[in-house]
Amino acid sequence: MSARGHSGEPFSFDRISPSRVNSYLSCGHAFKRKYIDHDPPERSGSSALFGRVVHHALEKWAVGRQQNLVTLVAQAWIEQTEGTPIRNFLGAYQSVSVECARAEQAARVAWEAKNPGKESKKPRATKEFKESAAAQSLAALLAHWVPILNEQSPWRFTDSDPLPSLYDESLALAKRYASKWGHMPASLHTEFGFDVEWQGFMLTGYIDCIDPVIAKGGVLLGYGVTDYKTYRAEPPGAKDWRQAVIYDIAFRDLCKRGVLPFDSELPVYVVFDYVRLGERRDYVITDSDRAVLLDDLTMYRNGVSNGVYLPAQKNANPDFCDYGDSCCLRTRGEGTGCRGNLYAEAA
Repeated sequence: MSARGHSGEPFSFDRISPSRVNSYLSCGHAFKRKYIDHDPPERSGSSALFGRVVHHALEKWAVGRQQNLVTLVAQAWIEQTEGTPIRNFLGAYQSVSVECARAEQAARVAWEAKNPGKESKKPRATKEFKESAAAQSLAALLAHWVPILNEQSPWRFTDSDPLPSLYDESLALAKRYASKWGHMPASLHTEFGFDVEWQGFMLTGYIDCIDPVIAKGGVLLGYGVTDYKTYRAEPPGAKDWRQAVIYDIAFRDLCKRGVLPFDSELPVYVVFDYVRLGERRDYVITDSDRAVLLDDLTMYRNGVSNGVYLPAQKNANPDFCDYGDSCCLRTRGEGTGCRGNLYAEAA
């Protein structure tokens, strides 16, 4: 089964990736625009760029875990923003970045001293930082660069998630991460995509790395199929379950067919590495999980093949959508059909 979008490229209802299915279930309108109509995406949010940078650096670091991860992250910013004004901005920002990082730390300490037992989530939004000399230097720099970034950058930055804070956070994060996980053994394999046939579907995806699970005596106990996540907060328990099941199925299939040179009889653990949270969680996939996934994918195929595209729920965040600027959650209620608060008028 296939359909053709505006670009003429065939769309297969049976080609499955975790992001494709999640996109459909999150917002059918955005799914249709991206996969069926092939509408070019609007500017991605800043979280997309942050995630690309961190993933790129960690995949290089995992090969041996001996390189300087802070340096790799800094290099990743340059590589991932090549040809954009962000790269030039970061060059200019170097002159004030250390000063800003110190002022941010001082503001965090001062805020937390005034609020015992609480953690400062946005130290640059505090009075202590805003009144610092570093903040004034940064404001002068941004006055020149913000108009350029708004007009020419392929990513969208907001006041609550500005580029300087993301850059500084990534370097501090790299230092913490390397300190906590530098003892782990080198990954066995990194950065690879897959296409695996399963139950009438073609499962596709991209695995960040395969980590060995090793006992104290050096015995290989199994494999950790690892994916890096850059969520700011702990996700709901079921957020990534489809991805976990698909990765388990794909890895086992690739091992059995000899595509990956690993023992297919050893246990497989799907690991989500929550980089910002400093946590790694592993999951063992069961036959019951695979049965639920099959039901879910069948529902997805039936819905798409019949043209059922439900909009996002009102609690969704348009900032994380490829079409956020024209999201129905932002435009709903606008236009000539909206009368505002009818009861207030009647009163």
